[in-house]
Amino acid sequence: GSRGYDKVRLSVVSTILHDDDDENEGYSQPSEFFVDAQNDKIIRFAYHEKFRQKWKSAFDLGRSKVSCSEPYRTITNDMFLNKEKSRKIKHQNDTESLADESCLDACTNEPKCKFYTYFPGKKKLPLKSSSHPRCELSSYCDYVPNETAEATYAKAGDWFLRSAVVTVKPDIDNIFLVDDQEITVRIPSQHEGTKGIIISDPCFSKRWIQCKHGQEWDTYSRTIEMMNALAKDPDLHFFQMLGDNFYDQDGRLTKVLYDALSLEVKSKILVTVPGNHDIWVCGGPDCSDQYDQYGIGFMQYYAQDTIFSTHSRSKQKENPELFLNFSDGLDMQSMDTDPANFFQYHMIGNLGFIGYTGASSFEEVESYFEEACNYMADQAPSFIFLLGHWNGHNRGCQTGMSVPEVHKRIQSLHGCNVEDRIKYFDGHKHQNKIQEMGQKEEVGFMIGGHGMHTIGTNQYGFAYIDSTTRGRLKIYYFEERNTKEDHYEDILNCAKSHGGGLDNCVHLADLWLDTVFFGSNEEQMETQNGLKGIGFDVGDWISNK
Repeated sequence: GSRGYDKVRLSVVSTILHDDDDENEGYSQPSEFFVDAQNDKIIRFAYHEKFRQKWKSAFDLGRSKVSCSEPYRTITNDMFLNKEKSRKIKHQNDTESLADESCLDACTNEPKCKFYTYFPGKKKLPLKSSSHPRCELSSYCDYVPNETAEATYAKAGDWFLRSAVVTVKPDIDNIFLVDDQEITVRIPSQHEGTKGIIISDPCFSKRWIQCKHGQEWDTYSRTIEMMNALAKDPDLHFFQMLGDNFYDQDGRLTKVLYDALSLEVKSKILVTVPGNHDIWVCGGPDCSDQYDQYGIGFMQYYAQDTIFSTHSRSKQKENPELFLNFSDGLDMQSMDTDPANFFQYHMIGNLGFIGYTGASSFEEVESYFEEACNYMADQAPSFIFLLGHWNGHNRGCQTGMSVPEVHKRIQSLHGCNVEDRIKYFDGHKHQNKIQEMGQKEEVGFMIGGHGMHTIGTNQYGFAYIDSTTRGRLKIYYFEERNTKEDHYEDILNCAKSHGGGLDNCVHLADLWLDTVFFGSNEEQMETQNGLKGIGFDVGDWISNK
């Protein structure tokens, strides 16, 4: 965005371990420095902090029906209830008895704790919580079989975020050395073509929601395998996820999936915006409780270079590199997390992108949209994409803040008043389809089918954007699986046989859009006229098909 096209935020999320029981000592601190190998330069991470407020510790997915033989502390339901009485912010849906999440919080806040075991107790009636749940905290675990235990979870350490804005050169491999790992960052030249993958609402677990097709379609293994395969393509520049990222309340699901993704995936440009389940895991403010992450875990783990980050350079002189805004005393029934933490705009190649959260009001972010659209006017991308989660006004989306509504509204702003050249992607509804036609061509696309159930045909797939093909923008939809057909292996094998590239696999996809670049200034028009001389069929250039 406003930093300049050659600026990229490089962020590293890792875990640190406690070496002893002291809260302030004994951390194995990650390095504050990394190396720009291209320029033989040592760079300091401007942001170098433990996670705050939410997702503070990383846990595994647990081992069921085992416990630790020598816990150092037991927490009973009565102890939990006495502690809850002193908590200042309370809501009608807050947990009224000791839950697994209560035990995770307790283990998170005690450096000595390396494992916790949750015992749900016996339930007297169906759907009624037990009056005798408990949890045990341990520093060591021998995993003893125990039928009364639900599971024992291991703490990998505390989450730690390091981040810095770096300068990169387009069209070459920019190599950075971080913790002895070689990170290769590659971006296209501005106004040149780009390629990327878009998904939304990916699920693989029933931990907090009904991920109906997670097990049936093996979405965990398939999401990992497909992303790792596609990332092999050096000309694929970005991955985008439009919210409800793995339906994760406390980071456990995100960790297990990201641990399996390749370094090549993690080195691509990542663009993501939060969905309703990234704020309230149940799906909306009416069912939220004290353990929801409210986008705070999301904003640290995915570490987007947002408008708060760029604005903080001038507003926060004491710490000009602070790029996350933590609010105290959150109203957990609403979305009090600063929407500037989720608003971003930039260009990748010849495409412009604007991302936002629908959980804020338009008035809160109106000036951000004006800034983003002014940027688009100055930089003149061939097309602009609005990225959001909600396709309609429900489940925490504020009035007028669904993606189709915002798309229509910002077309009155300078820089975004480009008719069909401003398009959008959303999710929320678990379908993959062309969502809206503009004056002459497709402008709206839904990509919310990635494991969740919906009424009608259930879908699992991804969108592929390609703006590299001789002055054309193409959007393909690859349907990996539906209730009747399974094309996953065909798509995966085709991509693998072409080094991760999808250009030779588009016969396996539906073509959602094929349109020509029409520039908004004389320079772009000259480029288009020059391209015509390469040997295109004039009929293709004037056709809206």
